[in-house]
Amino acid sequence: MGKDKERLDEGAALIIEVIGNGTTDPPPGRRSRGEGGAMTVTALPGEGYTFYQWELDGKRSGRMTPVIRIGAGEGHVLRALFVKDSLLAPIRSADRPGSP
Repeated sequence: MGKDKERLDEGAALIIEVIGNGTTDPPPGRRSRGEGGAMTVTALPGEGYTFYQWELDGKRSGRMTPVIRIGAGEGHVLRALFVKDSLLAPIRSADRPGSP
């Protein structure tokens, strides 16, 4: 996390990154949040991929929904993680009633 924090320079910055096939709205990159204002980010998976989770400052955020709101305050590094649909297929079928 040390290098990520060094990249923030000013406390109000939000760095958005993507792992896997997908993008975000606003797009990945360094975003200024003015006076440290809040920002909403939406994960948009690419074809054949599913949004999996967010990481905030190198830690799993606990949010598995594709929309996250980053509160006002210091700078952060936010990563959207996308995985291939085929990797989630066994998990999804195990969640269905009556599956082995």
